[in-house]
Amino acid sequence: MRPLLLIDITFHANTEYADTDELIKAQYSSLNYVNVMKHKLSIEVIKHIGNHAMVIKEHPGIKFFRGKNSFFYIPFTTLRYLKHKRPDIILVQGLKFPFQLIALKWLLGKRVKIIAKHHADHPPAWPKSLVQKFADKYTDSYLFTSYGNASEWIETKMISSYDKVMELPATFTAFTKRDKTKSKQKLGMGEGLHYLWVGRLNNNKDPMTILAGFAKYLTPMPGARLHFIYQSDDLLEEMKQFINDHQVLQHSVQLHGYIPYAELPDWYSAADFFISGSHREAGSAGLLEAMACGCIPIVTSIAPAMKVICNGQYGFYFEPGNAGELADILISSQNSIHSDLSAKTETWFNSEYSLPAIAEKLYQLCSTLTGK
Repeated sequence: MRPLLLIDITFHANTEYADTDELIKAQYSSLNYVNVMKHKLSIEVIKHIGNHAMVIKEHPGIKFFRGKNSFFYIPFTTLRYLKHKRPDIILVQGLKFPFQLIALKWLLGKRVKIIAKHHADHPPAWPKSLVQKFADKYTDSYLFTSYGNASEWIETKMISSYDKVMELPATFTAFTKRDKTKSKQKLGMGEGLHYLWVGRLNNNKDPMTILAGFAKYLTPMPGARLHFIYQSDDLLEEMKQFINDHQVLQHSVQLHGYIPYAELPDWYSAADFFISGSHREAGSAGLLEAMACGCIPIVTSIAPAMKVICNGQYGFYFEPGNAGELADILISSQNSIHSDLSAKTETWFNSEYSLPAIAEKLYQLCSTLTGK
């Protein structure tokens, strides 16, 4: 009997890369589960590209097809390829292409099982909502970071039942903890507590609330350091002005900017706490990366973050946009025994969100859906 064949397909056509090497490098973290699952089932990844100037290079286990980011566009070349491959399971990345999902089911028949994975998608408005509801009839299961993320899809009847939903993070990480002392020495971190931010400087990630809360925290508790690592700088000038206006922050906040991905484990391992101010997320790569390295989370009380920290058992949380509550959490978190909570956080990550743990959950779902 041949092993189950899973096709991981993204209908979104990438246009921002010069070649496929660059695309795969940028999306590496979303694909690093593949190697872990290869001993359990066969996996092939399909990506679509919309830039006709993009250079297509060979990547083992990955196929590239031309596509368009149009709601009703059908990539016939891709569908013919899938009909030839006869997969057992198709994992569709994102919920924005229900028309293509319907075409998949019509072409491949009842035998193939379709899993749709939520990213940062919102339920569509009418008339696209009609297509989305119809696609639900052909979708066997959905992956959401938390049931809380799925609630708006259930309430708008885009998804017929929570029974179809499985909780699985939107992204994965292969990071592991490094020696804390060596990482601190390597990065030149001094004594005292170190807090780490990793993300985009935009309104949804809300770094301004983090700065405001940290300023309130430092007033009675000087000596801590807050490090910002960021890929985009939308609010950078506003942040610099806020820091200049608050003397207590001027020697306590460091704006590092971009740090190569391979160097991030040292930062997570050296820091004591990871801070996130997000108002909305499908799931946080930074949160998982931090926990993998034993960096204690301080996150907003949004559904996906609360799921990952097990409602506060493995981290702290505050209301989005509430600088005062954040300051209180920062003060109270100092009373925790850092080494114990750090170890518990890492252990929880390894048991629930490490690549082997995620691979096993996905494999069990595939086995259940196919009856094999």
